[in-house]
Amino acid sequence: MSSVELLVSEVKQIKDWRKAQGKRYKLHDILAITVLAIIVGTDSYVAFSAYCKSKKAFLIAQNLLDGKNFPSHDLFSQILQLLDKEAFAKLLAAWLQAAVAEKEFEESDFPVPNARVDNKKMIYVDGKSLRASRRSNQHTRSALQIVTAYCINHSVSIGQSITD
Repeated sequence: MSSVELLVSEVKQIKDWRKAQGKRYKLHDILAITVLAIIVGTDSYVAFSAYCKSKKAFLIAQNLLDGKNFPSHDLFSQILQLLDKEAFAKLLAAWLQAAVAEKEFEESDFPVPNARVDNKKMIYVDGKSLRASRRSNQHTRSALQIVTAYCINHSVSIGQSITD
């Protein structure tokens, strides 16, 4: 099973809250396209729509688009603003776990001669203070801190949280 098929099977678990009338695209297709677009570096709703047009052949081959119509930036905006972010984050984590579990890293995967392959999972934790997040008139509240966990073995950020 390909990583895209795994992704679609995970996002199918999210219940579609939209009314049946006027639905042109399946929710799981829009969410899968969104994740794929984010992976390649898109960062706006307009860019999500442009991604659909530029990767038309790939998305049709994966049965995520029909090829006749493309989702608009307004559709991406509406869906992502109404989406349960915590449930979606849990599904993405499950997808990443399943995708990583399918891939076995062996020495033959690394072309560097005499390279040592360490099967231990290395996770780096990094914290940052967000600039201008502290109000100057309130000295009791510190700046917001964001903590990120990064899996170096697979080059994937596996979690991010805002803390006090």
